[in-house]
Amino acid sequence: MNATTKKKTYKLFILGGISLAVLLAAIMGFSKPAAKSAVAAAPLSAEAVNGTISISVDAASVAEAAAQVALRNRQAGLVRFALSEGSRVAQGDVVVVMDDTELRKSLAQAELALKQAQVSLERLKAAEAKAGTDLESRRALFASKAATQEQVDLAGDALAGASFARRSGELSVEQAALSLEQARRDLAEATLRAPFAGVVSKPAFGPGDYAPANSQLTTVVDLSRLQFRAEVDEYDIGKLREGLQATVRIPALKDESFKSKITGISPIADIVNSISVFKVSVFVDNADGRLRPGMSADLTFMVSNEKGVIIPLKAVTTVRGRSYVDIPSVEGGEPETRRIEIGSSAGRNVIVTEGLEPGDLVIMPGAPVPAATASSTASSGNSIIPISVPGSGGGGK
Repeated sequence: MNATTKKKTYKLFILGGISLAVLLAAIMGFSKPAAKSAVAAAPLSAEAVNGTISISVDAASVAEAAAQVALRNRQAGLVRFALSEGSRVAQGDVVVVMDDTELRKSLAQAELALKQAQVSLERLKAAEAKAGTDLESRRALFASKAATQEQVDLAGDALAGASFARRSGELSVEQAALSLEQARRDLAEATLRAPFAGVVSKPAFGPGDYAPANSQLTTVVDLSRLQFRAEVDEYDIGKLREGLQATVRIPALKDESFKSKITGISPIADIVNSISVFKVSVFVDNADGRLRPGMSADLTFMVSNEKGVIIPLKAVTTVRGRSYVDIPSVEGGEPETRRIEIGSSAGRNVIVTEGLEPGDLVIMPGAPVPAATASSTASSGNSIIPISVPGSGGGGK
């Protein structure tokens, strides 16, 4: 082997070594991401569990008397009797008595006027009957040529006048009867009675005081149950309806809670600070009297309290009103897409009514793909660039 041949052989060996090193480096470089993908193969998932989702609307309120009536006097006069504040009364009990001396006189006069009207009516009826008899007599005489037509006509006019007088007398009796009824009503209203069982509150006049007509003398309140009216804005009012459960918490009673139900929702909104709000009413029994009007309260309206299988809402995909979740494969293959039926949602979680069982796993959005898919993607295609070794086949020359 001459010197020229030795030089060519050495050059080929050097080039071959460099090419091999490049090839090994390329293989090692592309194999590292594949291993890394295999490590990150497990997808992020969440487990379906049994639970309860509660949806509620909270509001503040102040206790009010369930029923409250102000007692007023129609006639001006002196107060003869009045119960003190806090007095308990049954329905029909006397609360205030006004001086009725003048009212009794008016009643006596009305009774007398009615009697006079009735006597006058009897006299008019007798006159009408006599005028009728006279007319019949004149007609009989006229038939026997003993009376003239003019006498008959005069008798007829007399009967007509007596009939009008009798009708006027009947109206006078009716008017006198109405006056008597009003006098009796005025006398009865001088004694003010409780319209229902309750407690006397805020009396404005006492015995001996002069009360102008239509004065608010005192108030009777029903404390056997209290009303709570809460303001709910337009965004939450659509969730509420009559009959929904409500919880009333009283801070003054160490946050003691009372159960109730929605009994009324105002049909028209009130504008408060440029916000449309609706009044929602509930009643709470207060037989023991611990609750008092004016106490502040926190109200919670229970919209939904559904039990079932719970998963994160992010795991659910909804297409055209149908809901789906992805289930990881047990053998590391492609995930399974499963259709489900959902119920109540609390924003972050949702009830699954059909399609999942407790313990099932669902893939969360943004999770990496399974390991088998990751490694096959890294090794498929032309990810390694082929390298040609310079001078290959040159040794044959």
